[in-house]
Amino acid sequence: MNKKPVLKCPACGYYFGKEYIPGKEIRELLQKRSPKVRERLRMITNNIQTKVPSDNSQHKYFMFLQAISDIEDKIILWGINRFVLDGHINKTRGFSYLKFIMLNEKTNRKQRLKNEYHSLGRPPSIRNRKE
Repeated sequence: MNKKPVLKCPACGYYFGKEYIPGKEIRELLQKRSPKVRERLRMITNNIQTKVPSDNSQHKYFMFLQAISDIEDKIILWGINRFVLDGHINKTRGFSYLKFIMLNEKTNRKQRLKNEYHSLGRPPSIRNRKE
């Protein structure tokens, strides 16, 4: 009996040759995150799934979580805040738009900070005053 190896796509989380249970996979992906990130992801997920009808499925949510699985928590929080503050939720932009905000921030963060320091300058250093 030859068993087919189960292959998982690292980008979208699709299992080749095996059915998956999205709820179980979502729980596993969320357990890797800090409590603050889980809370913010839950809040933004509820907003997206109520305001964007095409993203109201577990499969879309799982694909989103799988795509951001290798991004650090600080960038995820930054991306969620940027998504909310810019009002993208009211423009019916869903998981794919939020995912690309986070992925672009991950790849461009160092250069963006360098450009900001160049154009705006750094804050002055703290000096101890002798009186």
